[in-house]
Amino acid sequence: MYRVSYLYNCRVIHRDIRLQNVMLDYDTNHIKLIDFGCEITYDIDDKAGSIEIIGTTIYAGLKLLDLLSCTQIRRRVYQVYEYERTFDLQCALNVIMSMGNDDIKDKIYSIEILEDLHKKQSKILRLWQDTQRINKHYSKLLNSIKDLYTSYES
Repeated sequence: MYRVSYLYNCRVIHRDIRLQNVMLDYDTNHIKLIDFGCEITYDIDDKAGSIEIIGTTIYAGLKLLDLLSCTQIRRRVYQVYEYERTFDLQCALNVIMSMGNDDIKDKIYSIEILEDLHKKQSKILRLWQDTQRINKHYSKLLNSIKDLYTSYES
């Protein structure tokens, strides 16, 4: 999480934090974030603006997943999203949860192979909502991220 906060200090949002973009440097024992092809920078006023949704949504936060799920139900597809500054923290937390929980990892795998985008978005949203409801530590960390975002807005 420390490295993600470094990105925020540089006003960068990675937008594609997932297992494939996290590497371990065995020499230093540090986790490194790679593949900045989807990154964006935001203005000094902490706003990234509404921009195209790219990168995986499997590890995305509930706000984006809820938006995607709702818009697809109405047969509209949102192509842009106003990324919040803490977007990557939510993604990093979801990656960590999947790495530490075989049940979540298995569910993600079964969701990733779905062809139907609407089903995929709905199932991943439900997975993270259920995790938030069931796991008090995960829920507490999400609330901390929300509080951090609120403090950035002030």
